[in-house]
Amino acid sequence: MRAIDLIPVPSALGAPDPGVAQGPDALRRAGLAETLQHMELKAAWQPTVNPLPAGSDAATRWQALATLCTELSQRVAACRLQGQVPLVLGGDHAMAVGTWRGIAAHEKGPIGLLWIDAHLDAHTPEDSASGNPHGMPVALLLGDGDPPLAHPSLRPQYLCLVGARSWELPERIRLERYGVRVFDQQEIDRRGLAVVMAEAVTIVSGAAAGFGISLDLDVFASADAPGVNSPVAGGLPAEEWLAALRGLARRTDCLALEIAECDGSRDIDGRTAALACRAAAALLDVTPT
Repeated sequence: MRAIDLIPVPSALGAPDPGVAQGPDALRRAGLAETLQHMELKAAWQPTVNPLPAGSDAATRWQALATLCTELSQRVAACRLQGQVPLVLGGDHAMAVGTWRGIAAHEKGPIGLLWIDAHLDAHTPEDSASGNPHGMPVALLLGDGDPPLAHPSLRPQYLCLVGARSWELPERIRLERYGVRVFDQQEIDRRGLAVVMAEAVTIVSGAAAGFGISLDLDVFASADAPGVNSPVAGGLPAEEWLAALRGLARRTDCLALEIAECDGSRDIDGRTAALACRAAAALLDVTPT
């Protein structure tokens, strides 16, 4: 198995609650590296990708986010160049612009992306009521929105969203226009998670260069993951999700992983951070005891 580089991104630049910046430290305290090492994986924490200080005005915030994403994209590309698998740890989900831009820039050919999230994250500044960038990374990665963050890093036919149970109409219209496959919670309830995930993996793995996985912890039922920035009622129990995630990152065509939106300030008894560690372990094929 390739070495795993744990890349902490303690950023809340895209979120309304600064507590999400505590995510990487919460995962470190929960023993993420040790969990993976006990699985006989070579996993090590890498230097932190720190956000620049940002004021309260939107322009400063967006510029700081653009700088963060540029640095992160360079870091993940360098990681891939050395033959490692990046596991990017947030922090809010806006960091995904940097993660997957960097992976796409490094690989020869299009990449697929399996986006697992309770939200669609497909707003642009023009149609977002909140204006929070963590609700926009999917649109930005498709090239919609404002430069320098908006860049067509993904081909829509290899992008798949799984688990959404909260969205606004402009997001759904945008993804339908691009032809992005969305498996929302209603479809999961009707067809079953295992069937949906198998179909989703088939879609994203069709990309010539391989695929990545971006996991927002709010996809889990809130009772299992209370420490997230934007909780949504409903969702499947964590155990069902962990079973569905098992082994996906063991595939040789899995390029990188990302876990977002662990909010240490909202967590209860470290449950969400511990679940994030279990999710990483499941993706890498073994659940710790």
